[in-house]
Amino acid sequence: ALTGALAAGGKTVAVLGCAVNYPYLMQNQKMREHIAKTGALISEYPPGTPPSKTTFPCRNRLISGISLGTAVIEASGKSGSLITANFAVDQGRDVFVLPGRADSPNYAGSLRLLEDGAKPVYKARDILEEYARMYPHRLDMRDVDKLVTEPADDLPGFMLAEEKTTKTSPNPNKKSAQTIQTGERIKKNILEGVSQNALIVYNAFDNATLQCDEAARKSGLPIGQVLSAITELEIAGCLEALPGNRYKAL
Repeated sequence: ALTGALAAGGKTVAVLGCAVNYPYLMQNQKMREHIAKTGALISEYPPGTPPSKTTFPCRNRLISGISLGTAVIEASGKSGSLITANFAVDQGRDVFVLPGRADSPNYAGSLRLLEDGAKPVYKARDILEEYARMYPHRLDMRDVDKLVTEPADDLPGFMLAEEKTTKTSPNPNKKSAQTIQTGERIKKNILEGVSQNALIVYNAFDNATLQCDEAARKSGLPIGQVLSAITELEIAGCLEALPGNRYKAL
């Protein structure tokens, strides 16, 4: 979400599951600096507090609390997105859900939210229209269609692994290729910010879905280190938890 906002040329607020001065994301100090410059880095934890499996779910209530609404794109039955969505409901905030296939376990949580009254949305405009009625002085829907939907050309330097290129062809197929390349560069830079063990575990997935013991066997790392690496990769948005205690690389 953070890199997506920055890639679109927007502003973002990073709510940390640790102290602001703790060296989490310090592997990518330029990213922290860019977020602080264009938005904010905030935390409820005192100086020196490290991240853990409990601090991140707790901070989700701050994410939903400072937002007008929470949008859930894909949530399995045990997805962490459900924690944030439930906080949003308790706080009287809006919950938006992108509907998915009813027979897919990857959308089990999403469908449950819809059954509980979440608002179905199919594109960003659906959400903007909700708030345009509430804040007509802040949102002019006549300008929505002018919004840039491709990744920004002037991506921050830390998000690109190589020199930025300028679009020169109106060919839509070429644009699609550039979009894919940009996404790959962003993912590469995120992976460059994780620990060596996390990178080894990520590479062990190799487009497969694995359980923790399978990831340990393929990576050659002790199960304790694999569990820590999986947590780190989930936090970084590089792994997704699936039903049956399985994970897949994103």
